[in-house]
Amino acid sequence: MTNKLHILANGCSNTYGAGLVNEELQRNIELRPWIEQESHRMAWPNQLAELLGTTKSTNLATSMSSNQRIIRTTLEWCLKQPRDLLDNTIAIIQWTHCTRY
Repeated sequence: MTNKLHILANGCSNTYGAGLVNEELQRNIELRPWIEQESHRMAWPNQLAELLGTTKSTNLATSMSSNQRIIRTTLEWCLKQPRDLLDNTIAIIQWTHCTRY
């Protein structure tokens, strides 16, 4: 039996994985796609998914994200998913500071 569990995470820089990739590399614009992929790979949502025995995780977070963006992108993602995926999804939302609306 395969693990159907799916982790959905959204939030700001901490959830995105900011600071996990070498700061010198982050200055290179050509490396941006790789940096985003590596940041998400090393961030806590992916690590949690591995600890729970699943490789299925979605990290919607971005750096400097507002709470409005967090709720909007979470709802948009949920509305586009099939029911069977949603039934097996745990959503973890890391809200940013209340002044960052």
